[in-house]
Amino acid sequence: MKIFKIFTLLLLTGLFSVGLGAQDFPDVNVKTLDRRDVALSDYVGQGKNTVVAVWATTCPNCIMELDHMKDYVEKWSTQYNAEVIAVSMDQYQRIRRVKPMVNGRQWPYTVLIDSQRQLGSLLNFTAIPQLFVVDGDGKIIQQYSSYQRGREEEVDRVLARLK
Repeated sequence: MKIFKIFTLLLLTGLFSVGLGAQDFPDVNVKTLDRRDVALSDYVGQGKNTVVAVWATTCPNCIMELDHMKDYVEKWSTQYNAEVIAVSMDQYQRIRRVKPMVNGRQWPYTVLIDSQRQLGSLLNFTAIPQLFVVDGDGKIIQQYSSYQRGREEEVDRVLARLK
C-alpha cells in the first residue's frame, strides 16, 4: 500500500509539472550602458540560450557571481550557443556606478539596466542575485536565488542539456 501511495504521489507531481510548463522570460524595457532604451526581448529568446544574471552594484554576492562566471562565457558561447546578460537593478541615483564597475572588472557580458526593477515584480523576487537559464525560445529553464560558489558548474550542466 505504501508503494502505491508513493507511486501515485510521483505520478501526480509529474502531471502537474508537465501541465505547468516553463514560464516565459518577461520582456521589459531596459537601458544599455550608454543609456539607450532597448527591449530585453532583443537579447533573450532570439534562438540562443541565455544566462541572465540580475545584480546591483551594492550587492557583494552579485559581484562575486559575475566575477566567477566570466571564466565560463567563452565555453558557454562556443559549446552551448549561450550568451550571458547581466541586468543591473540599480535605481536611478546609482546608475552612474554601473558602467565604471563593469569596465573595471572587465566583465565580458552584455550589461543592461532595469532601474524600475520590473523584472523583480514580474518574476516575483525581491532579493538579488537572481540567475536564470533561458532557452532559445525565451522559456525559463532554471532559476537560482542567491549565490553559492560553484554555481557556474550547475549552470554548465543545465546548458549542456539544452544543447
